[in-house]
Amino acid sequence: MRHRRRLISLIIASLGLVLPFAPPARANTGTGCAKVGQVNKKFDTVCSRVGKKLVWVKVPGKSSSANCPSQVHFTKNFIEPAHVQVVTPIGGQTAFGGSIAVRSYVHPPSSLYGQQLPLYAPTDMTLYQASYYLPNGAPADYKPEYSLFFDAGCSISVQFYHVKGVVGKVASVVPTTASSSSAGQNVTKTKIAAGEQFGWYQGEAGRSVAFDFRVEDSANKNQFINQARFEASPLASGELFAKCPYDYFIEPLKSMWLGKLGSSSGVVVPGTPCGKPTQGGNGTVNGMWFLPNAKVNSLTFDGVPFGDPVVGPAGPYMRSEEH
Repeated sequence: MRHRRRLISLIIASLGLVLPFAPPARANTGTGCAKVGQVNKKFDTVCSRVGKKLVWVKVPGKSSSANCPSQVHFTKNFIEPAHVQVVTPIGGQTAFGGSIAVRSYVHPPSSLYGQQLPLYAPTDMTLYQASYYLPNGAPADYKPEYSLFFDAGCSISVQFYHVKGVVGKVASVVPTTASSSSAGQNVTKTKIAAGEQFGWYQGEAGRSVAFDFRVEDSANKNQFINQARFEASPLASGELFAKCPYDYFIEPLKSMWLGKLGSSSGVVVPGTPCGKPTQGGNGTVNGMWFLPNAKVNSLTFDGVPFGDPVVGPAGPYMRSEEH
């Protein structure tokens, strides 16, 4: 039978005809998937959370991966350096606890609170998702904020949160009605050039004192000691793909931004590493523990099932100290 099919194929090919039983594969974009971060190399798609659903989306920049440099380079400042007092490392515990910081917090000095500080594209990139949201528990007079998701090509996504205003082309495509979620909503894809202003940040004492700068590489996963906890979680895309955003800048910008690393209290600490989400050491209890009531130096499982629909395996955690 195999030889017969091959003979038929050769005859049809010689006649310049197209085989009817070999249709081209169709992209799976938009169809359902099971696990955030799962990659389908056949279609260059990655499983991502869009709203409340998990669907296949095109890996940013994958369509031109053959022409990708070894690393995307940021050639322009994303904010005037003089407008920033300190930036924080990734990989620590978030300000309110309960999760790994997968983004760097950018703190302007308090002397600039109330001023609109322009934000710029660090490289050529395309806006593909955005949200206009009011954080949960915000006061009645709190100004809604934007989360902006850009495709920088070659699997690199650049994200900003707590943006207070948008300008230019970006302003024409983002949502205009505030929601309660900072999760990105699909928008008309909009290209902006390196150095082009897309928005502004405005600090406010006791409320919004920093904005978030986040970079993810969906083609290169971070590796944890207990990788299964992250691979199985629909909430762990940041932990799996987050990278130090300042490593992507060209010199001397890279050294300048790394030199601003320090504490969230606004103090620059020379020599502070940019950090990474994948902390922990083999053979120790210094790892990421996903239990709703985890305690330092306590490895007691408290009965919440792995994959709890509310907490999830990437829910609250404590970073235990080694005994």
